[in-house]
Amino acid sequence: MASLFATDALVYTACPACDAGLAESGIESVPLWDALTARAARSPGMELRAAGDRFVPYVGCIAERDTALAALGEAARQSNATMVVDYPTLHSGCCGALGGMYRGATKSSARLMEFAARRRAPVVTTCLLCRDNLRSAARELRLRVPVLLWPEFFRAASTTGLSGPPTAGAPTAAADPTTREERPDD
Repeated sequence: MASLFATDALVYTACPACDAGLAESGIESVPLWDALTARAARSPGMELRAAGDRFVPYVGCIAERDTALAALGEAARQSNATMVVDYPTLHSGCCGALGGMYRGATKSSARLMEFAARRRAPVVTTCLLCRDNLRSAARELRLRVPVLLWPEFFRAASTTGLSGPPTAGAPTAAADPTTREERPDD
């Protein structure tokens, strides 16, 4: 079906499902994260900073896996963070968000969260719904693994000494991601 939306300009999106939907309608879009990473690379006086020294990427099942992983890899390179990866499908298996609501930890999300817990690294994703589903999976699995949306982990900062506040939701060294949460109802 043809789109009712038309534009002469490039559309920037913050949602992999939006990218896919616009592409199906013949509208050119660019993930916002790609644009921000490219801008930080070419802007004098700006750099990309990470909230931690390493992270486990998760690009979701809707995004084009290799392109999305490459974009997160470029953000890691620019910010001197380490992107901790295993086999590629670990970082793109369905988290359960494809249906639009949380249904519990999937096999894919459980593997991803356990991998991140063993490496004591937060998960960074480019999809808001995936972030929320992975956070729910972490709670269900009783793993203390921070799950952050790309701009919660990466931010642009001035290299002239003027930088913004710390990233909200950034992981702290005090949290042990391999610790299972104790719940009184167990």
